[in-house]
Amino acid sequence: KKLLKHLTYLHVVYVDGETASSYLYLESKYENKGESLFVAGKVTDEYVRFDGHWKITNSVTDLYSTTPLPKRMGSQEPTLPEWRSGKPRKG
Repeated sequence: KKLLKHLTYLHVVYVDGETASSYLYLESKYENKGESLFVAGKVTDEYVRFDGHWKITNSVTDLYSTTPLPKRMGSQEPTLPEWRSGKPRKG
């Protein structure tokens, strides 16, 4: 089972008539076969306007790093400290 949590930021677009280019940075956390990983990188795209709609003509993803995370950190079942779990505190 794969689970992906994806964050993109700093999406910059340059338009030049009927063509455009852009870049953005990404961070992703995912789990694959029980291993949680963190990935960071950059996506660069090229576009062309066709019949009034922008179409991606080329896309390149450069991954800067892939780092293992503590067990299940990339999963949809996060482990919360007891005080944040909604359960009454002991003692």
